[in-house]
Amino acid sequence: MYLKSIEIQGFKSFPDRTLLTFSQGVSAIVGPNGSGKSNIADAIRWVMGEQSARTLRGGKMEDVIFGGTKRRSPMGFCEVSITVDNSDRSVALEVDDVTVTRRYYRSGDSDFFINRRPVRLRDVRELFMDTGLGQDGYSMIGQGRIDEILSVKSAERREIFEEASGISKVRHRKEESRRKLEQAEDNLVRIRDIITELEDRVKPLQRQAEKARRFLILRDELRVLEVSAALDSLDRLAEQIKTAKIDFDNAERLLSARKEELQRLRDKSETLASQLRGKDEESEQARARMEAVREDLAGLQSLAAVAETNLRHAGDDRQAREAEAKAQQEKIDSLDTQISEKDRRSGEIDLMLERCRAQLEQLTEEIEEAGRQARDVISKIESRRARAALLRDQKQEKLAEIMARETALTETSQRRDAGEEQRTRDGEKLQDQNRILAALDEQLEEARESRTSALNALNGASMIIDARRGRVEKAQAALDEARRELNARSDRLAMLEGMERDMEGFSGAVRRVVRAGSGLRGIHGPLSSLIEAEDRFSAAIETALGGAMQNIVVDDENSAKAAIGYLKANNLGRATFLPLTAIRPRWTSRRNLDREPGFCGYGSDLTFCDPIYKNIVSYFLGTTAVVDHIDSAIAMGKKYNYGFRIVTLDGQLINAGGAMTGGSLNKSVGVLSRANETRRLREALKELESGLAEKREAAEKASRELQAAEYRRRTADEDVRACDERIADMNARRSRVEAIAESLQSSLDALADEGRKADERMTSLKSEIEALRRETDALEQEAAAESDEADRLSEESGRRSGGGQLEQRLTSVRLEIGRLESESASVEESRAMLDDLRQTAVREYEQKCRDAESAGADIERLRADLDGYTARSAALETERGELEKTVAALAESRRKLDEQKERTDRDVQARSDELLSHERERMRLDNRREQLEGEQTALLDRLWEAYELTPSTAREIYQEPADRQAAARRISELKAGIKALGSVNLDAIQEFEEVNERYTFMTVQRDDLEKAKTDLEQVISRLTATMEEAFASKFRQINESFGKTFAEIFGGGSAYLKLEDEKNILECGIDISVELPGKGRRAISLLSGGEKAFVATALYFAIIKVSPTPFCVMDEIDAALDEVNVGRFASYMRSLCERTQFIVITHRRGTMEHSDILYGVTMQEHGVTKLLKLDIREAESKLNIKLS
Repeated sequence: MYLKSIEIQGFKSFPDRTLLTFSQGVSAIVGPNGSGKSNIADAIRWVMGEQSARTLRGGKMEDVIFGGTKRRSPMGFCEVSITVDNSDRSVALEVDDVTVTRRYYRSGDSDFFINRRPVRLRDVRELFMDTGLGQDGYSMIGQGRIDEILSVKSAERREIFEEASGISKVRHRKEESRRKLEQAEDNLVRIRDIITELEDRVKPLQRQAEKARRFLILRDELRVLEVSAALDSLDRLAEQIKTAKIDFDNAERLLSARKEELQRLRDKSETLASQLRGKDEESEQARARMEAVREDLAGLQSLAAVAETNLRHAGDDRQAREAEAKAQQEKIDSLDTQISEKDRRSGEIDLMLERCRAQLEQLTEEIEEAGRQARDVISKIESRRARAALLRDQKQEKLAEIMARETALTETSQRRDAGEEQRTRDGEKLQDQNRILAALDEQLEEARESRTSALNALNGASMIIDARRGRVEKAQAALDEARRELNARSDRLAMLEGMERDMEGFSGAVRRVVRAGSGLRGIHGPLSSLIEAEDRFSAAIETALGGAMQNIVVDDENSAKAAIGYLKANNLGRATFLPLTAIRPRWTSRRNLDREPGFCGYGSDLTFCDPIYKNIVSYFLGTTAVVDHIDSAIAMGKKYNYGFRIVTLDGQLINAGGAMTGGSLNKSVGVLSRANETRRLREALKELESGLAEKREAAEKASRELQAAEYRRRTADEDVRACDERIADMNARRSRVEAIAESLQSSLDALADEGRKADERMTSLKSEIEALRRETDALEQEAAAESDEADRLSEESGRRSGGGQLEQRLTSVRLEIGRLESESASVEESRAMLDDLRQTAVREYEQKCRDAESAGADIERLRADLDGYTARSAALETERGELEKTVAALAESRRKLDEQKERTDRDVQARSDELLSHERERMRLDNRREQLEGEQTALLDRLWEAYELTPSTAREIYQEPADRQAAARRISELKAGIKALGSVNLDAIQEFEEVNERYTFMTVQRDDLEKAKTDLEQVISRLTATMEEAFASKFRQINESFGKTFAEIFGGGSAYLKLEDEKNILECGIDISVELPGKGRRAISLLSGGEKAFVATALYFAIIKVSPTPFCVMDEIDAALDEVNVGRFASYMRSLCERTQFIVITHRRGTMEHSDILYGVTMQEHGVTKLLKLDIREAESKLNIKLS
C-alpha cells in the first residue's frame, strides 16, 4: 500500500487544480521558503481528518481556503483528494485504489468522501486505524512532532507507540464498550428507581379499585331514582315556560310600537338639527362674505390712501420740474445776454479794423510817394528798411497773436476754474442726493419687508382663522355629541342600576333571601353576581348556566338548610342553594378539544371568580365546551357522539345527547350581561365625563384662539395699509430725489466736458504762445540786422530823405491791426462756446417741460383711479348693509328652529323614559322565561352529565315512584352512602391494571440490563488483555529496533525505551534514554537541536522498521542536521523504502540526492504555488547518466 497521488484545489496557495503523482521509493519536494511546500503536507494531514486549524498553521478552519491575491479572487471552497494503492488490501475495502476526498466551504460546511461516496469523519479515521496513517500515527512527521516525541511529558508519546502496536482499533472498541457499560449502569439505576416507585403505588391502587367497585353499585341505583325525579320536574317546567313565552311576546310587541314612535320623534329632531346646520352654514357664508367685503373695503381704502399720496407727490414733482425748467430758462436768458455782448464787441472790433486798414493804405501811398522822390538815394535803404519793417510787422503780428492767445488762455482758465467750482458744488449736491437715495432705498426695502411680513401675517392669520373656525365647529360638534352620548349612557346606567337594585330577573324567593340581610348567615349571593366573563363569552355563559344563574351560593349545608326554612316558614317560594362544602367540580375527560376548529375553551376556563367559587363554576361549566358558531358545535357534537354540552358565542346550545336549543337572544337582558354592561357603562361614563371636560375646554380654547387670530388679522391688515402708505410716500420722495440727481449728473457731465475741452484748449494755446515767442525773437534779431544796415545807409543820405516818421506810423498801424484781429478771433471763439452752452440749456429746458407734462398726466390718471376707488367703496358699503340684514334674518330663523328642536327633544326624552319602563318590563318577563329555560337546561345537563341520558333515553329507564317522598328519602340515603365512601377514584381500577402490568415489565427489563452489564464487563476485560499483550510485544520489538537503529545512525552509542509503570502498561508514560558516542548518558533536554532531531529520527525509523506505515511524509525534519548527518539520514531512509514510501519536504542536497522524484515548488505569481516534476530514474535512463 502506498500513496499514488494527491489532488489539490483551492487549498491554501493552490487555487488551481493541481495533481501530484508519486511512486514507491523516495519523493522530495523542494523550493524556497514561502513557496508553499508545507501546504502539501498540510493538505495530506487535512484530508485524513485533521480538525485543528492551529495544527494546519491557521487561526480558523476557513483559513485553509485560498484567500485571493491582487490578481485572483478568493475561492468559496477547497478540496483535497488522496489516492492510495490498496492492492494488498491493507484497508478493509475490496478495491485496488482508495480515494479519500475532503471538501470545505466558507459557510463552514464540510464533506468527506471515500471513492466518491459521502461518509463521516469517523469513517475516514477508522479506515486508517492501525496502519500508521491514523490521526495519532507516525506517517506525518514535522519539526513539531520531533519536539512532541521528545517532550518531557512521556505520556504524550504513547499515541505513536499505540498506533505502531496496532491496538488503536481495539482501544476504540474498548472505549465503545465502556460507554455502553456506563449507559447500561445509568439505565439500570433509573429502572430500579422506577420499580421502587411502582412498588409504592401497587397496593394503594388495589384498595382504591375495591372502593370504586362499591361506588359503582350505589351510583347505579341512585341513577334510576334521580332520572325519574328529573323527568317529573321537566314536565312541570315545560308548562311554565309556555306561559312565560306568551307573556314575553305580548311585551315585545308593545315595546316595538313604542320604539317606532320614538324613532319618528328622533328622525324629526335630526331633521331640525340638519336644518339648523343649514342655517348655520348660510350664516357662516354670509359672515364670510361680509368679512370679504370688509377686507375689500379695507383694500380699497388702502389703495385710495396710496393714490392720494401718489397724487400729492405727483403735484410736488410737477412743481419741481416747472421750477427746474424756469431755472434753465433763466440760464438761457443769461447766455443770450453774453452772446449779444460778444456780438457787440465783435462789431466794434470790425469797425476799428476797417479804420486801421484805411490808415494803413494811406500811409503806404505816402511812403510810396516819398520813395519815388528819393528812389535813387534811398532805394537800398528802403529795401533794408522795408525788409526790417516787414520783419517787424511779422513780429507785431506774432505779438498780436500772442496777446490774443494769452487773452483766450486767461478767459479759458477763468471759465475752467468757474466750471470746476460749479462742478464741485454740483458734485457735493449729487452726493447729498445719492445719500438721500440710499437712505430712501434702505427705508423702502425695510418698508417692503415690513409689508411682506405684514402681508404674510395677514395671509397666515386668514388661514389660521379658517382653520380655527373649522376647529371651533368641530370642537362644538364633538362637545354636543359627547353630551348626547353622556346623557344616553347615563340614562342607560340609571335603568340598569335600578334593575340591579330591584334584582329584576331574579325570582321572588332569591330576592327575599338576598335581602334578608343579617337574618340569614353564610349567604354569598346569586351565582350570577359572583362570576364575571368577557363580553364575547357572556351570552354563551348565561345560556350554559341557564336557571343556575339564580342559584344562591352559601357557606355550607347548614346555611342552605336555614335559608330553606326561612322561605318555607314565610311561604316565599323555592330557591336552589349551592353549599361550598358540598359541591364538587366536574371535568370532561376529553382534553384534546384544543385542536378542534372553532373551540374557544371550557366554560369554567372562560369565567372569572374568587377561588372559593371555583368548584361551583367547574360543577356547572367544567363539562361545557364553548365554540365560535353553530357549525363548529354540530361538527364537534357529531365527532364526540354528543357526549357533552356545547354552547356557541351567540347562545345556541347543544345539550349532551344531541338536543338543541337556539334562536334569537337579546344579549342585554341577561343578568351576567347586565352586570358586564353596568361595569362597562360606569367605566365609559368616567371616560366620557373626562372627555366631556376635555372637549369643553377644547371648544373654549378653540374659540379663544379664533378671537386671537381675528385680532391678529385686523392688526396685520392695519400694518399692511400703513406700509402701503409709507411705501407710496417714499416712492414719491425717491422720484423727486432721482430727478434732482439726474439733473445734477447732467450738469456735472456737461461741466466735465467743458473742463476737458478747456484743458485741451489751454494746452494748445500755451504751445502756440511758446512757438510764437520763439518766432518773435527770431524776427526781432533779423529786423535789427536790417535796421542797422538801413541806418548806415541813411547816414550817407540823411539829409535827402525824412521818411522815418512815415515808417513808424505804418508800423504802429500794422501792430494795431494784428491786435484787433487776434481779439476778434478770441471773441468769436467765446461766442461759439456760449452757443454750445445755450444749446445744452435749451435741451435741459425742453426735458424739464416734458417731465412736467408727464407729471400732469400722472396726476390725471391718479385722480381717475381715486374716483374709481371711491365708487367701488360705495358699492361695497351698500352690499355690506344688505349682508348685515341677511345675517340678522338668518339668526331669527335659526332661533325659531332651535325652539322647535328643543320641544321635539323634550318629547324624545319623555318617550325614552316610557320606553325604558316598557323595556324593563320586557326584560323582567324575558328573565323569567330564561330562568325557567335555565332550570330546564340545568336539569337536562345534570341528566346528561351525571348519567349521559337524553329525555327520550331517560324515559326508557323511568320508574314512576309509588311514593315520591320515599323515593326522595332513598335518594338521600344513597347520596349519604356515596358520601361516606369519601373521594372515589374511578380510574383506580384501570390504573391498577396498568401499573401492575408496568411493574411486571420493568422487573423483566432490570434482569436483562443486569445480564448485559455482566457481558460488557467481560468484553472489556478480554479487550484489555489483548491490548496489553499486543502492546508489550510491539514495545519490546520497537525497543530493540531503536537500540540498533540509534547505533547505526550515530555510528555507536546506545539508546533504549522504558515503561514508567510496567504493571499499567496501557496507561503509563514512556521514557527515552540515550548515550551518544563518546559522551555519557544525559537527559534529552540537554541535547542540541541537531542531536534531538537525530534521536527522534532514529526512533521514528525504528518504529517504521517494526510496524511499517504505507507512506510517511517528513516536513523538513533534516533542517537541524549537518551535512554528514543529512547523508546518514537519507541513506537510512533509503534503506527502508522497500516497505514504506517516503515523501520528504527538504532544502538539503543530501536528501535530494537519495530521491527518486523531485517536485520543485515555485511562486512565480504572488500567493499562488506552481509545481515542476522531475523523475530522476526516468531522467537517468534517458540521459544515460547517474544523477545521484
